[in-house]
Amino acid sequence: MNDLRVGRLSFTTGSSLVKGIEPKDKDIVVRCKTQDEALKIASEKGYTDINTSMVGDPRFVSIRDGEINYILIWTDEMFFKMEAFSGALKLLQLKDKAKRIELSKACLYGTVGWL
Repeated sequence: MNDLRVGRLSFTTGSSLVKGIEPKDKDIVVRCKTQDEALKIASEKGYTDINTSMVGDPRFVSIRDGEINYILIWTDEMFFKMEAFSGALKLLQLKDKAKRIELSKACLYGTVGWL
């Protein structure tokens, strides 16, 4: 797969930001201009069941290329929420995966279950 970051805003997120964790894969957020652009990229990369790639959230598409998970986002709101999550994760250095998931839910959806 060509590097989807070229010509687009992007950043690393997830467990790669936590010192002491050697993740099996790398999560990269990529800002697409439109939902159609993201869906076209997913389709071109062989993702025919887009609902599966959306992981229950219609605001982004997640596709995998080997050890890289691309999270394709087309709204500023979701892009900034992912930036907030990534910044908080980098600051807090949560090694516990369940805690990282809870932090992502708090940043992305406003749900807080671990405080």
